[in-house]
Amino acid sequence: MDETAYLREGTYIAPHATVLPNAKIGNHCSIRASANVGHDCRIGDFSYLGPNATLSGRTIVEEGVHIGPNACTLGRTTIGAFSVVGIGSAVIKDLPLYSASFGVPARILERIDPRFGKDRKG
Repeated sequence: MDETAYLREGTYIAPHATVLPNAKIGNHCSIRASANVGHDCRIGDFSYLGPNATLSGRTIVEEGVHIGPNACTLGRTTIGAFSVVGIGSAVIKDLPLYSASFGVPARILERIDPRFGKDRKG
């Protein structure tokens, strides 16, 4: 972890994870083994970065986001609050809050209704 990175209370950084300069990681986050947090990234409270996942420089991860193992982001992208990025997905553009996205490139497959856990049909 670089000395200019900022880490808040209750956050866990697993072995072999890297946190580059000027990254800011919120409260109670989990950065798993061999994950990479690029320079100037911002990670909101209660977010999860899976094993081997990579956030490129200046990525913004809002509150409560779950990023699966081996997923990656292109620099200067934003992942909206309470969203899910699937295993091995590649985020190349901004994702809105409450969305579930998967694939290469990541596509939104479902919008999550915060009251019920997922879209209600009818």
